[in-house]
Amino acid sequence: MRPNRHTRPQRHGSNMNFPSGNLVGLLAEPHDAEFVRHVVEGVLKQLASYHERGRSYGQVRPDTVYLAADGRVRLGDVRATIVSTQVEAPEGLSKYLPPETLAADVFGEVGPATDIYALGMVAIELLVGPRFESLFEGIADDPLGGDLAWMRWHGTPELRLPPVREIVPSIDAGLAAAIDRMIAKHVAERPGTAQQVLALLAGGEAEAEAFAPPSSSAPAQGDVAAKSQPPAEVPREAEPEPPAVDLAGSHADVDASVRKTQDAATAATIYYDDTKTHVDGAAHGLEPLPVWQDDVRATPRVTDTAREEPPAAPPIAPSPNAEPAPHEEESSWSEPARRSAQPVRGTMMPDEDDSTFGRPVAAAAKAQPSAPEARRPKPASTPVHPADHLPPAMKLAMKKRRGPLEHPVVLLLLSAAIIAAVGYLLFVVWPADDGTRTVEIRSDPSGAAISVDGVASGERAPAKIKLKIGKHDLRATLDGHYDAKESVEIVQDDTQRTVRIELTKIPTVRVVRLETQPADAEIYLDDNPVPLGSRTPAEVTLSLGRHTLVFKKAGYVDTKAEVDVVLGDGAQAQRATLSPVPKRIERVVVKVDPADARLTVGGKAVAAAGGQATVEVEEGSPLEITASAADFADWKQTVSFDELKASRFTVVAELDPFISFVPPEAAVKVNDAPLPLDAGRARIAAKSGQQLHIVATAKGYGTLDVTVSRSDLASRSFRFELPPGPRPPATLREVAAGRYVHDELDKAGAPLYFVVVEPGDFVFGAARDGIRNGELERRTARIDAPFLISTTEVSVRQYAIFADKAGEAKAGTRWRPADLDSAAKLPVTNVSHQQAMSFAEFVGGTLPTEKQWERAARGTKGRIYPWADDDEPSAERCNLGFGPIGQGKLAAVDALPGGATPEGLLNMLGNAAEWCEDTYEAGHRDIEDRTPGTRVFPTIRGGSYLEPYNSTSRNARTTMRQNKAPNGGADVGFRVVVPFTDGK
Repeated sequence: MRPNRHTRPQRHGSNMNFPSGNLVGLLAEPHDAEFVRHVVEGVLKQLASYHERGRSYGQVRPDTVYLAADGRVRLGDVRATIVSTQVEAPEGLSKYLPPETLAADVFGEVGPATDIYALGMVAIELLVGPRFESLFEGIADDPLGGDLAWMRWHGTPELRLPPVREIVPSIDAGLAAAIDRMIAKHVAERPGTAQQVLALLAGGEAEAEAFAPPSSSAPAQGDVAAKSQPPAEVPREAEPEPPAVDLAGSHADVDASVRKTQDAATAATIYYDDTKTHVDGAAHGLEPLPVWQDDVRATPRVTDTAREEPPAAPPIAPSPNAEPAPHEEESSWSEPARRSAQPVRGTMMPDEDDSTFGRPVAAAAKAQPSAPEARRPKPASTPVHPADHLPPAMKLAMKKRRGPLEHPVVLLLLSAAIIAAVGYLLFVVWPADDGTRTVEIRSDPSGAAISVDGVASGERAPAKIKLKIGKHDLRATLDGHYDAKESVEIVQDDTQRTVRIELTKIPTVRVVRLETQPADAEIYLDDNPVPLGSRTPAEVTLSLGRHTLVFKKAGYVDTKAEVDVVLGDGAQAQRATLSPVPKRIERVVVKVDPADARLTVGGKAVAAAGGQATVEVEEGSPLEITASAADFADWKQTVSFDELKASRFTVVAELDPFISFVPPEAAVKVNDAPLPLDAGRARIAAKSGQQLHIVATAKGYGTLDVTVSRSDLASRSFRFELPPGPRPPATLREVAAGRYVHDELDKAGAPLYFVVVEPGDFVFGAARDGIRNGELERRTARIDAPFLISTTEVSVRQYAIFADKAGEAKAGTRWRPADLDSAAKLPVTNVSHQQAMSFAEFVGGTLPTEKQWERAARGTKGRIYPWADDDEPSAERCNLGFGPIGQGKLAAVDALPGGATPEGLLNMLGNAAEWCEDTYEAGHRDIEDRTPGTRVFPTIRGGSYLEPYNSTSRNARTTMRQNKAPNGGADVGFRVVVPFTDGK
C-alpha cells in the first residue's frame, strides 16, 4: 500500500484560527487570500493521492471539504472512481459543475482536471462570499433558474469570469494566476493534476510542467473530430502484453463504485450496488471482451496506457455532524471493503486461486494458464450454478466481485431487471412512429401564448408540443409585447427540438421636450402639487396617453397645456407661451420723522405735509425712499413690493439724530452699549417711544446719567454737558496733570506730593491656592470715588512742621530724632495711630483704608508687587530684610525709584510699615493661630525694613497684612490720602 503523503495541511501563520466542519458554513462571508490558499493547498494535497493513480475524486464542493480546528483539510468519504464521462452533480450544486461533464466533445475528456475546475470555483466563492452568484452573467435573471441556469453557464464556452484580481484586487498574484488557470473551461487550458497546481502555487509554470499529464489525456478544443475516430486496430500477434483492468477493483473499489462491462455479443451493461455513478468502459479504451468456450475468466484489453491500481481505500464515511477521520499513513478500510477483501468460497469460482485476490489483475494475469488450458472442460460432477446461463462477461464481473452477486436471490432479481429493461425498450422507447415529434417551445420573456399555423395551441411557453414532420409557422403572443413569429421545419431525425422565440416589449413611455417662452418655468404634471425637478427647457419621460401640464413662473400667468404622448421616433415636442401678469397700481403712505424732513421717492421730491406723504407704486416694483434733515443722519432705503404688502403699504422713515457731548473726550454708553464719539458728536439710533439711558464720564467731570426719549432729544437741542467733577481741597495745589502738592508744606521747603487714584473695580486679596497667614481671600472690590494719596511716606521734616504748629499734646515727642537735620528725609516713626491721624487732618485728609492702600499698591489688575507680577523683590526696588536680621535701617522716603508703582508711589513695600485706618480683621489662619491684636489693633500694610526676605521667608508682597499696638514702633510710619471735594 502506498503511503498517503498529504494527510496534514501546512498552516500559514501561527495566529490563524480555524472553524471546524465543512466549508458550507463559511460561505456567508468573504475570506482573505491567505485562508483560501491554505484551504486550496490542503484539498490539492488530498487530491494528489487520487490524481497520481489516474483517478478523479469527482465531488469537490463545499460540503465534501472539511476543516479541522487545528487547520487540517480533509475530503469527505465520497468514493473515488475510475475517470468517467458521466459524473453527475447533486441537486443544487451545479454551480461547481465542470464543463466537460456536460459536453466532453467541446471541452475535453473528464479526468483529474475535473477536480481542478470544481476546486477553483470553491476558492472563488470563499474569496467573495455571498456575492458569488452575481459574478456570473445571466444567472440571476436566467428563466431556466436553479441548476439549469448554472449548467447553461458552465456549458457555454463564451461565458467566462473576469481575471480573479479584477474581482478581488487584494489577492496575491500567485494565487490569482493559479485560480485563473484552474477555472479555464477547456480541459487543455487547465493544470492536469493537483500536483501541477501545487507546483504553480509553489514556484510557477516551470515546476508545473514537470507534473503535466500526457497530451492525449486532455485534447485541445480543435481535437474533437480526431477524438471521435475509432482507435486503430492493433494486430493480436504484434500487440504487446496489455495491462489488465481489475474489474473487481482494489479494496477501496469493492463497494465504492459501480462497474460497467461490455460483452461483445450482447453489448449488455451491468450495474452493481445502488449508486448512480457510471463507468463507460468504451470511453476508456476497453475492447469488447472475447468469448471463450467454457471460460470463467475473460480479460478486457486496454488501448490506453496501463495504470497501476493501488489498493488504498478512501476513509470511512463520516456521520453528518462528525468531523471526518484523518487520512493516516495506512488509510482505514470501510467495513464492506474489509469483508470483500476476505477469500470468497462458493461454486462460482471453483478454479480461482485465493492467492491472487487483492492484487492488480495485471499481476494476476501473468500467473494464468494459456488459452488452451483455460478452455479445459469442467468435471462432470461440478454442479450447474444458477448464473451459468449469463454471458461470459457477466460471469467474469460476478467472479471478480464475489460478494452479494453470489447469492441466488440477487441473481434472480438481476435477471428480472434485465427482462424489464428489454421490455421498456421494446414497448416504450421504440413504439410505432406516428409522424410527430415533440418540440419544446420557449419564449423570452416566458409565458407567451403559442399558436401553430394560425391555430391557438392553448399552451404558454415554456411548453412541449407535438408537431408533424414538415414546416410550421409559430406565433408567440404576450401582453405588452409585439407578436413574434418563427418558422420551424421538423425533420425525421428530430428527437428533441427546442425553439426559442424572442418577443420585443412594446414601449410604454416616450421622451417629451418641454419649452416655454420665456424659459425657466416650473413644470407641474397631472395635478401633482409638487413640481418636477427640472425647469424649462427640459426633457421628461412620460407614459403614453394624455397628460395635463401646468407651467408656472413668477410674474406670469399660470399656463395649462394638454399633451397626447404617442409612440414615435425621437423626442416629442411641446411648447407654451407664458403671458405676463397684469400689473396694478398701489398707493403707499410714507411717514417721516422729523416732520420737516425733505422726502424723495423714486428720485422725485415729494412734499410731506405734517410728516406724511402718499405715493403710487406699480405692482411688483420696489420703492426707493430718501429723507434728510438738519442734525439728523440721512435715511435711505429700497423697499421691495413684498415688504410693502407686508407693511400694508405704509413706510415709516425715522431719521437717526446726531447728539454732542461736552467735553468732547467724554466716554458715552447708550443702553449699556458704548457709543463712539467723533469730535464729541455721534449718531444715535432712536425710534419713536424708545427710552435711551445715557451715561457719560470724563476726567475732571462728574458723571452724566440721564434717561430720555426721542422727543426729549429735540428739546435738549441734541446736546449734553457733563457736570463739573470733584476738586481737591484748597490745601492742595495742582502742579501737573493729576499731580498735586500740599501748599503749606511746599512753602516750608518740605513738599508732600499726591497723585489721583481713579474709582472702579479692582482685584483685592490673595489667590486661594497660594494664600499665606493673615492674608484675605481674593475677591473683586470697588472704590466708589476718586482720591489722592501721597507719593511717599511722611518724612521726619514734614512731621516736625506739623508738630511745631500742633504742639506736643497732639504730635508727641517719641518721634523726634537726636539729629533732626540728618534724619529729615527719613520716614517718621514712633508715632501712634492717633498722632498719624492728626497729621492727616492737618493736610486735609485721613489715613488710607486697607482697600485704598491695596488699590494704590496693586492697581486694578492685582499686581503681586508694586512694580510688577513676576520681578521678585531686590535691594534696588525695596528696603526689606535681605541681610542678617536686625542689621537693616530706614531709607529716605524718596529712595529706591526702581520699586515705584506705575502712578509713581514709592516704598509701598518695605522701609516703614504704614498705618491704615481699619482695625485688623482676622485673615487666613488668624483665628486658628490666635493672632494677637485681631479685631483690636490697627492694621499696618507694606512691611518694614525688618521684614525678612530670603530663602526661608518670602512673605513680603502687596497682599501681606499685619497689625500693631496703637502706640506704634520704630519701624511703623504712615502716608496720607486726601478725598476730592464736590465740584459744585
